Amino acid sequence: MHHLNDSKEPALRELTLAEIDQVSGGVIVVKGYRTYLGDSVKVFFVGYEESGSGMEPHPTLSPEPGGGGEAPPASQDCIKDNVANAVKGEINNAPQDGNERAALIYKDDQGRIVSTTIAVGAPGTVSVPLPPGVNMSQVIGFIHSHPTAPRSDDPVDDAIFDAADVYPSPFDWDQMDAMVAGGADPSTLSFYVVDMNGAAREYNYSDKAIYDVPEDQLLGIDGTPPPVPDPMTPEACQ
Repeated sequence: MHHLNDSKEPALRELTLAEIDQVSGGVIVVKGYRTYLGDSVKVFFVGYEESGSGMEPHPTLSPEPGGGGEAPPASQDCIKDNVANAVKGEINNAPQDGNERAALIYKDDQGRIVSTTIAVGAPGTVSVPLPPGVNMSQVIGFIHSHPTAPRSDDPVDDAIFDAADVYPSPFDWDQMDAMVAGGADPSTLSFYVVDMNGAAREYNYSDKAIYDVPEDQLLGIDGTPPPVPDPMTPEACQ
């Protein structure tokens, strides 16, 4: 969700869809700031930047150790979830420093489902470069953490925001929209959120209508929050 920010809002613009379509590699930028009740919402920017470097596939995550080839669609979804679970484990084993961490999950040229190495951001922001030679049409998942945000002077206020941090924020859904506009398949794209307690939940882009609601509804101050998915657990893939 959002993280406390005392600086001025950045003067950034969103890229046009035409500009996004021209990008074959670059950086996914997720920026957001936690606000408190009564505060104005800070600027959130999602975009893609040209980049000559990227992150290599994670060395330990693939669908079929020692094998290759594409698995059936149902198995692919199971494998994707297990890759996300493995990334979650690494995020939870990392220093609990308040910095967001994230990774892309994608299908490599051999059809294997792999992740990038985990990118380390800052409180409220993280950027993940597309690996060299990988385009957005290969991306099937994005996982990032919502670590404990800086505390305010109101524990009730903090609890409200902590409860909402199990969901993708409205700005996270903007990110998903940009990924789809850049070529990701909306029928297979998943967004995984690792909450402040280390649990991961999957939100499918196909369920956007359920979860892409105003922030006040996520906070429970104007409407009922959507149902919370069960935390993910490792699966046995066929």
